[in-house]
Amino acid sequence: MRLHALNNRGPRRDVGQLSYADIVIDISTDKVSRAGLPVKLSRTQLKILKLLIKNAPGIVSRKEIVQALWGDESPDSDSLRSHVYGLRTALDKGFSEPCLETLHGKGYRIKA
Repeated sequence: MRLHALNNRGPRRDVGQLSYADIVIDISTDKVSRAGLPVKLSRTQLKILKLLIKNAPGIVSRKEIVQALWGDESPDSDSLRSHVYGLRTALDKGFSEPCLETLHGKGYRIKA
């Protein structure tokens, strides 16, 4: 009966998507949208966003992001800050409420 009830629900539409709040990432195409509007991101910005959404609503530390992006080969410059700035700019363009939050001394998180 359980399988019959699941079958009657129809196909799942959330398979292949990573989402939190109004941000949706299509895993197969790496297309990002916020509130239905497309968001254009670089590869690095997309990796950061995926990491933040997978850990949402929790905080992801700067160290965790650097490890996920570059491993033990962390960059000499402060390139993470510029990638987060670009991500924040792309996500919040056209919206009055920011969704990427910086928690000084702790890390970053996506707000609902």
